[in-house]
Amino acid sequence: MTQKLGGLTLEEAGSLRSGFQELLTAEEAASNPLLGELQVLRGVRDYPLRVKCAMLAWRILGQALTAGPTN
Repeated sequence: MTQKLGGLTLEEAGSLRSGFQELLTAEEAASNPLLGELQVLRGVRDYPLRVKCAMLAWRILGQALTAGPTN
């Protein structure tokens, strides 16, 4: 995840997170070129407990993106 996020804007990072979540949860996820090699994890969607594990860091990212900066 950190390798894919390097150099992205906050909007691009949010889009990547959403795309990854869709990849793991949607019945028919569209191919997303932004995901690149992360698309090999498509088969994880067949194992709900593994989806939770695979999404853990991405969910934290989503929370950080919505929380915004703290002062």
